[in-house]
Amino acid sequence: MARIERMSETTFIYALVDPRDARIRYVGKSRDPELRTREHIGEQRRNKGSNNFFRAWLRQLGWNPPPVLILEEVIKTSADRAERWWIASLKSAGFNLANLHPGGTGGPTMTGRNHKPETIMKMRAVALANRENRARAGASRINRASIWKGRRLPDATKRKMSETARGRYRDPATGKWIKPQPLDPSIQ
Repeated sequence: MARIERMSETTFIYALVDPRDARIRYVGKSRDPELRTREHIGEQRRNKGSNNFFRAWLRQLGWNPPPVLILEEVIKTSADRAERWWIASLKSAGFNLANLHPGGTGGPTMTGRNHKPETIMKMRAVALANRENRARAGASRINRASIWKGRRLPDATKRKMSETARGRYRDPATGKWIKPQPLDPSIQ
């Protein structure tokens, strides 16, 4: 596709067109509509976002980028208003758009917004704690495994492991090991 020449600090209001019937299916805003379309496809392929209608449509297209139609080029400050207008106008004209929101919000993400400093500190503390816990858990797993590396387990240990595992099976839904419990609690 040819790169779009644009004025500085402008945003494009664009439409994604269904190549099968040439109808507009999605309206968005971006400084680079072709790049944003590829990002949409990547996000939907990885099941990011909650727009199942949009995901199903892109899947029907074989995850190929649909044609991009530039509806309008606007200055950045009026892009939200212009996007809302195009979505409302096309919906009122009978187009079955895949947009979840009336436009102008960028969806339920933090794109273009900033967290408060207190929130950033809380998020940082959680991330550091998670990193430390993962490192600690990984090290203890490695240490436990390395104790027996290259050695044979004693017969008594093998017997205990066998008795513990007897009757267990892997649940196909969760992948976890399950040991069935007897229906009558008096049976042990």
